Amino acid sequence: MDAVPAADLIDRGSPIRSWFQLAARKTNIGREILAGLTTFATMSYILVVNSAILSSVGIDTGVLISVTALAAALNTALMALVTNYPLALAPGMGSNAFLAYQVCSAMHIPWQAAFGLVFYNGILFLIRLGAVCARWFSIASRLHSESPSPAELDFSSRWLD
Repeated sequence: MDAVPAADLIDRGSPIRSWFQLAARKTNIGREILAGLTTFATMSYILVVNSAILSSVGIDTGVLISVTALAAALNTALMALVTNYPLALAPGMGSNAFLAYQVCSAMHIPWQAAFGLVFYNGILFLIRLGAVCARWFSIASRLHSESPSPAELDFSSRWLD
């Protein structure tokens, strides 16, 4: 009898296996855990670099490390659960560097006000996104309601012969 790998014994019949379609992707829970640890090791530099960038404007380093880790963990989990794809997300260091060095340091805007601007920018983005999606769905529903049914297309094509 062939030996069954321990990782296959762990995830056989697991709801996680069916939710993430591990069998269809020819993987198992053990391999995915190893991939997650590898991704964490690859992305962990963000904890140090991001906190170094933003601490230059007076934000507590310990808080920055915690918030960066929490944001990365929550966004990655949300991406996994909503899209069912193994994509890791973390705060963007380019925008944080711009905020720290250009907005706060060069323009002398307090970091609290700068973060407030980022928050309001996010709200405006969501409002604009909602407007665009509403318009798109309106156009799509009109196209669907105005398009002829297959029976109408068949009937009109008989008259063209």
